[in-house]
Amino acid sequence: MNIKLLFAGLVFFMLSISADTPAGTTIYPNPVNDGNLNVSAELQIEKVEILNIVGEIVFQQELEPSKSVRLNFDLKTGIYLIRVTFVNNTIDTKKIWVN
Repeated sequence: MNIKLLFAGLVFFMLSISADTPAGTTIYPNPVNDGNLNVSAELQIEKVEILNIVGEIVFQQELEPSKSVRLNFDLKTGIYLIRVTFVNNTIDTKKIWVN
């Protein structure tokens, strides 16, 4: 895993993480045009969160464990992070665009 950090005063900003996807997570379509997003993985998905660019959770859905889920949300145009939590407590985070 390669982690790049930027130090600014007493705050660390994470610029990027490059690593293999732990659970074969697939997120589509990206960009999101109609508020519908599909998430699938090799592991059972337990929870999905969408965070805005400052890290606030703007959408959260806890699920019955499943390998695929269809999300429906209404978010403003922009860049978001989607954080997928699996039943084995691993987490995968990806960037999504919402039009």
